[in-house]
Formats: sequence, C-alpha cells, structure tokens
Amino acid sequence: MNRWAPLLMMLAGVSVYTGAALAIGLFNVAPPSLVAWLRIATAAVLMVIILRPHPRYWLGRSGATACLFGIATLAMNLTFYEAIARIPLGTAVAIEFFGPVAVAAIGATGFRRRIAPIIAFIGVVIISGATWATSHTGVLLACLTAFFWACYVILGAKVSASAKVGLPVAMSWAAILFLPLAIWWWPADISPVLDVYPGFIAAFPQLAHPWLLLIGMAFCLGILSAIIPYTSDQIILKMAGPAAFSLLLALSPVMAAIMDTILFHHIPSIWEFLGIALVVFAVALGSDFTPRRPRTPKTTRRTRRTPKTTRCKQLQ
Repeated sequence: MNRWAPLLMMLAGVSVYTGAALAIGLFNVAPPSLVAWLRIATAAVLMVIILRPHPRYWLGRSGATACLFGIATLAMNLTFYEAIARIPLGTAVAIEFFGPVAVAAIGATGFRRRIAPIIAFIGVVIISGATWATSHTGVLLACLTAFFWACYVILGAKVSASAKVGLPVAMSWAAILFLPLAIWWWPADISPVLDVYPGFIAAFPQLAHPWLLLIGMAFCLGILSAIIPYTSDQIILKMAGPAAFSLLLALSPVMAAIMDTILFHHIPSIWEFLGIALVVFAVALGSDFTPRRPRTPKTTRRTRRTPKTTRCKQLQ
C-alpha cells in the first residue's frame, strides 16, 4: 500500500465531518434525503464546470459504470441519513460497516491482511457503541447502506481508472436520476434557514436571503462532503486497491471521534480510546509501507562449452 493513502484518508475524513457539522443545521430546514441530494448535485455542477468531461464518457460502457457508481454513492448517503433519523448513529455506523469490511475480507490475501478487517470492525463497534435498536425500518435502512457502501467500493475501483471524467459523470447521473424525488422532498418554506447560520449571515450580509443562503450552504457541502472526499477516494483506490481501501475506511470513525472532540468538545471515553487503538492497529497490520524496489533484470551466465574434439581416424 502507498504510504500516503492513510494520510489522504484522514484528510478526507476531516473534510467530511466538517461538512457534516454544517449539514446539521440544514436538517432542521429540509429532509436529510434532500440535503444528501443537494451536496451531490452541487458537487456535480462544480466538477462538470471544472473538468468538462467529453460527451462520449456519458454513454456506452464507461457511462453505464459511472451511472451505477453515482447511484450507489447517492443511495448510500440517502439510506444512511434516513437510518440515523430512526436509530442511533452508533448503531447505524456499525451495521453499515459490514459492507466495506466484507469487501476487504474477500479481497485480502494472507492471514495478516485477512485478520485486519475483523480487528478493524471490532474497533468500529467499540467506537460506535453499537446496540441493536427496536426500529426494524432503521436497521433495514442501515443494512441497505452497507450494501450500497460495498457497491461504492467495488464500482469506485473501476471508475478510479478514469477518475478525472468518471467522477463528474457519476455525480451528474445520480443528481439527474434522483431529481424527481428531490422536487418531491423540497420544503414549502425555506426561510428558517436564516436562523440556522447567524454567524455566516453576519459575516456575509449580502447572502441574507433564504435562497442565496441555501444555495451557498449546498455548494459548501458539495465541496467539503463530496468533491474533496470522493476525489480522495478515487486517488486512494488507484493507490491501494479495493481491499486496502475498505480497510482504510476504518479510519472514518477515528476521524469522527477527533472532529467530535474539536467541534463539539466531546472527550472520548476509555472504550472509545480502545476502539481507536484497535482501528489504528488494524490499519497498520493490514498495510504494507515498505517501498517496492525496482526489479532488476535477471542476468544469466553463459557457460562455456568446451568443444568436443573428435579424433579422425587417418586411413592408412
């Protein structure tokens, strides 16, 4: 595994949970599913403008793969947000992590790398404080999140080969296909958004309008929670592959605990520290940080063959 992959995963985690802190206020204005669609849609707009993928990447086999990847990405976010609206966050995180852990266990080779996802999952369960909830709907949605997360890892490995064009196409297809649902989810009144971010309005009074503020927050979410982390995921998938990427996803709860301490002043308990230690140990156990040496061509020694001397019988 490339030595920069864990660091890039941690930076992506910081970006995701900073965006999650901004999204908490929007949950009071719009449904969680609509917030998930907004961040994917705004990310798609920005990436298409910046990268400008050729029209041929929208159709054919590459377009179909990107479309499936986009659907898996958005469906993963939708089901997760709806799950945490019904069951505790720790339970949802523990259940959904079955997806990437299964991918890591299937794709791993060797005992050390096969046992690492199990240790990582134990650490994630400890960090999350997972307990089975009584809401069958919430548990079912969390299981669907695990399925879509596994699809995200597998399809993301194929899209990562052409991440420059595949990612904006995937986000765009997802935003377009889920547009009718987004219209259905749209609230009748968005004026309460002005009461959510008073500090932001004080810093930028020209945005003191519900529509401008909502669009501005949506683009911030698109950058922090979609463009930066999903681009990092594609780079990591290219560096490490699907199995190692699934293992590195175990760093997500570690970053969640760190950002929770920084943003919300929540000090982790002893069990949370134990879970973090297990996750870090699993990442170190399943990773190979030794640099690969370039292969030198094998030199074959030519053995000298002594010519056989044949004695010619002279005819007398």
